[in-house]
Amino acid sequence: MRQLLAAPDPDVRIPAVDVLRLLPSPEMHRWLAELLARETHENVVATAIDRLAEIGGPEHLDVLHDVRTRFASVPYITFATDLVISRITAEAANAEDGP
Repeated sequence: MRQLLAAPDPDVRIPAVDVLRLLPSPEMHRWLAELLARETHENVVATAIDRLAEIGGPEHLDVLHDVRTRFASVPYITFATDLVISRITAEAANAEDGP
């Protein structure tokens, strides 16, 4: 999987990101964070952010803030990143408050 996420062709990386959500691997969270930290193609980044909307956690906040800064001129990425950051932050706050 790591080879697919590092493939030179973004048309290979995009479906690889989609497949990650189907894998029961505990490494998938780290793989997404590593991909976002280095990725330069906005469609790959957008796909990874979409996956984090489903499975992201507090461990992704730093990389999401970094992506938002790097892609500040891409409206969809700033919108989606803000949405995911808000969701993760709210879920973390709710978890701290307890039932």
